[in-house]
Amino acid sequence: MKKLLIFTICFCFLLGGCNQGSVETISSNTVMSSQVYQSYHIKAEKGRTDITATFRVGGATGTTLELTEPGKISYNDAPLPVSAPGNLIGTNYRMKGTDYRSFSKNYRPAHVFSFTDNDGKTYINSINLLPLEISAANNLTLEASQPTAIQLSRAVAADEMLTIAINSIIEDQIPTDDNSVYFNKNRSAIIITPKYWQTKSIRAKAELEIKVKKNAIVSQGTPPGGSITAVYSAAPVYLSVGNAKPAPVNANTQTADDNSNKKPVTANANQQTDVAAPKPESKDDSPKLDSNSNSDK
Repeated sequence: MKKLLIFTICFCFLLGGCNQGSVETISSNTVMSSQVYQSYHIKAEKGRTDITATFRVGGATGTTLELTEPGKISYNDAPLPVSAPGNLIGTNYRMKGTDYRSFSKNYRPAHVFSFTDNDGKTYINSINLLPLEISAANNLTLEASQPTAIQLSRAVAADEMLTIAINSIIEDQIPTDDNSVYFNKNRSAIIITPKYWQTKSIRAKAELEIKVKKNAIVSQGTPPGGSITAVYSAAPVYLSVGNAKPAPVNANTQTADDNSNKKPVTANANQQTDVAAPKPESKDDSPKLDSNSNSDK
């Protein structure tokens, strides 16, 4: 079943995405400006930001539009070039549909889109998403006997979503449905329980990937509306799989480590042991030692 799911995802990706709408395109001067739906997407990681703007007729799945003058689109005051069918931009090659794309080597938390329609009206929409990384202070070891805390570079805001993937292209939203991965109290760390990763056949190393996502509805738009999505991928890290650790004990409780340097004494019929001699019998009612018992004195 898992292999089938992965195959389906890859197949949909090759076709341009499941439920991503029409891949046909027409000129924006052939439709009413009041019917233009705006769609903006930011995909970022440390050292790279990819920006995409797409315009559709009537809604999120409508025919794509190629803007004609005076129609235009800019991102953070820089014009976005058109990515028409057959154009190669970055690693994306599309056979159909039209959108506007660019990329940057720097990341800025503020993302501002300015769209001018064919009637000359301008709509300005924005979204803010701070970068999020996995803290370098972590002890990156998955323990079989207890949950593992992964500290984040900042707390995850209430309007943000965090996903996790360990040795997988399948992302799980945090907290997971079975609460096997969850946030700490102030959402500045995630807690990974053994239940989550032990089903993944992880051996010595595991790659941990985390993404923070934020979605918003455009504040300035036509009746069909629009959406903005920003995704930031933290730099992946590798986790080690550790051995089970004993449960913590207090200072008055003896642990196995207390006698770790002592060899156990085994008594048999042909071997003497270091057992203390029994005390002579007293006249009072104090307890008596059995002559066949061993003492730790």
